[in-house]
Amino acid sequence: MRYSRQEIIIGNSGQETLEKKTVAVVGVGAIGTVSSELLARAGINLIVIDRDVVELNNLQRQLLYNEEDIGKPKALVAEKKLKKINSKIKIRSYCKDLSFENINILKNADLILDCTDNFETRFLINDYCLKNKKPWIYAAGIRKNGTMMNFFPNNVCFRCIFKDARGLETCETAGVFGATTTVVGSLQTINAIKILLGKPVSREMVRIDVCENRFEKIKVKQRKNCAACNGVYEYLDGKKGSKAVKLCGRNTYQIKGAGQKDFRVINDRVSVFKDGRALIKAKSEKEARSLYSKYVGN
Repeated sequence: MRYSRQEIIIGNSGQETLEKKTVAVVGVGAIGTVSSELLARAGINLIVIDRDVVELNNLQRQLLYNEEDIGKPKALVAEKKLKKINSKIKIRSYCKDLSFENINILKNADLILDCTDNFETRFLINDYCLKNKKPWIYAAGIRKNGTMMNFFPNNVCFRCIFKDARGLETCETAGVFGATTTVVGSLQTINAIKILLGKPVSREMVRIDVCENRFEKIKVKQRKNCAACNGVYEYLDGKKGSKAVKLCGRNTYQIKGAGQKDFRVINDRVSVFKDGRALIKAKSEKEARSLYSKYVGN
């Protein structure tokens, strides 16, 4: 049987439970490709969401992709490859930038995994999960360090810990080992399975140093003046968040605009998606907006 080794640990009833569950993976990059593949192999239905396309520098750490996938939307490639891994599960892919306008694509998910590369999306997920009482798992990897934390309603939330994203490092500025994101994705997956099965999980923040083999847990407390915990969902309401976003890993900007008929690559600097987003390689936001106006329109 496909799941026989797993069933030794969780039992037949546990496997039956997993096969009825759906997990949304927001971002199928370095961590997301690891988590989504492991969940697919475990028999769990998936919703995969990503706004980006595969690039050469992704192949160092994003395990679902190969050289033939360069230039293609990650969400679509991930869905195709995950279906080849496990044709029995249900997979829905969205080549979209998750926003307050479309976040209801998460409504059928029992659990949400943050595998993104930016804090605005994490703040949005945090708002959505608090309001809709859904659990979610934050995961990040940079350089040789990984971070993960399970979040539940009526408990400490993401904005209790991170008030904003200013001054935080990215993989573009600090780099990242492929081993770091692989370890974090594996840890995120085992916590996801435990949550889906109703097993207890840590409520502490976990930090990993893959080079020093160091693993530590950090206790965090709920902030009394946290806006999200007090029902003020600034990101979910669209009051916060930018329309032009610099993506992690290179000089690429995402600009939102009018919808298009199809995904298309205009040239080696401009790619346009159905939902109106454009990914533009530029040295500055000003240059990116200029190229958007030139090739896509206002």
